[in-house]
Amino acid sequence: MCLNLLPEGKVAHQFDSLRHSMRELVTDRNEKRMMNMLFNYMDDQWIDNHTWTPSTWSVFMQKV
Repeated sequence: MCLNLLPEGKVAHQFDSLRHSMRELVTDRNEKRMMNMLFNYMDDQWIDNHTWTPSTWSVFMQKV
């Protein structure tokens, strides 16, 4: 939920790091499957999407 606070150039790398950490931490097969589905959705819709790129939703250094 904090990826939007990162600079747009660091979002994809941090997202991949979170995905890798999840794969190491989650041991239950069903939970791992559900987490993979969530990460795949987030990747498709928010990280690697041509309409909603991280540059459109990153709020890094923006005034509130």
